Amino acid sequence: MTHNEAIELLLKEYASSDRKRLTELFIQTLSIGRIHFGLQVLSKMKTYYIHSYSKIDTPKTGDLVKDHNLVSKEWRKPFHERKYVSFENMDDEARKEIIDNPIYCCGICASFYEKNIEKYPFNPLYGIVNGTDIFHMVQCLQQENRESISFVYNDKQQKEGLSILEEVFETIASVQESDGIRYVYKLLKKTEFFKHWKQEEKRIGVEFYAEFALQHLLEIMGYLSILHTEKYRGSFYEFNEGITPRSSRSSDWNYPVDFWRGKNGIDKIAFQYWFGEYKELEKFWKN
Repeated sequence: MTHNEAIELLLKEYASSDRKRLTELFIQTLSIGRIHFGLQVLSKMKTYYIHSYSKIDTPKTGDLVKDHNLVSKEWRKPFHERKYVSFENMDDEARKEIIDNPIYCCGICASFYEKNIEKYPFNPLYGIVNGTDIFHMVQCLQQENRESISFVYNDKQQKEGLSILEEVFETIASVQESDGIRYVYKLLKKTEFFKHWKQEEKRIGVEFYAEFALQHLLEIMGYLSILHTEKYRGSFYEFNEGITPRSSRSSDWNYPVDFWRGKNGIDKIAFQYWFGEYKELEKFWKN
């Protein structure tokens, strides 16, 4: 599947998605530490920049150092001010180079030109690469749309899932202004629900299952724009391009929650949009 085919299919899957069903699926599987990423994809699609496979368009000087510096200078510009050339508008030589090297990344979303999605299926344990890979977004939404249709509502699982979310956001609301997401993560690793996730990890024999689940859960709240900053905003409010900044070179957390601090609090508008119908969570957006 090519990049452009994936974009087309992603739009179709998004149009047929049921946010209510995907939300229930997300909540009701939290009790066993299974993280669903459908809401993350829906949030990204709210502000998604529909595009063809493209690369940064800078003149070729014949000097590799100068060419690299020109590309770097263009990257430093705001997204909408950069110069791109789409695959359709490239010359034959440039197209051939990309087709022969399909792992070359799109300059807008950082996804490959082509990917065999049957050979490389989406793995929920690892989530969506950098939160932006369009092939993973398509696979995720296809999988979760099917699952949400056949999923059977369970009142007990919903209460357990909402209880976990409540504890997560109570912990978030309790930290100091200077505390970052890593400190929240550290506190949540002491909770009973995380201990239960660790038991599930042993049962299924998947190393770091609980740790991955907890980090993904917090990162999803960033993509939903519930945990973000004024400068580094989530997908609910603006398109987040493929190569997003990190708070440090060594950071292993995704944008934008990577930049979040206690002083940024909880975005009540975004919170209400995603979880506003659940009375158990009203206190996080009504106050």
